Amino acid sequence: MVAAQTANPQDASPPSFESVWALLQEVGRKQEENAQGMKELRESQKELRESQAEVARQMAKTDRQMAETDRRQAETARQMAETDRQIKDYNKRFGDFTRRFWRGR
Repeated sequence: MVAAQTANPQDASPPSFESVWALLQEVGRKQEENAQGMKELRESQKELRESQAEVARQMAKTDRQMAETDRRQAETARQMAETDRQIKDYNKRFGDFTRRFWRGR
């Protein structure tokens, strides 16, 4: 058997008040450190949530802006197609006019 297992616990002297008090004070300090760490963690998590909410707001704003840009681009494309159609029509009319003009001479 190991010597520690054979030792009688009743033979050990009880801890002194000072040593117990010192341990309790150390435990108290550790608990305060832990509480402060938890407080900092909660504050950090709050800041992170606020930051994530701001990113979400910015993304929503960007999505709205992109949708508006897409709408404007579609309108521009429609107007360009209409302008192209009108130019083709005017070119055709001008061509017809010039052919008639030169035939008549």
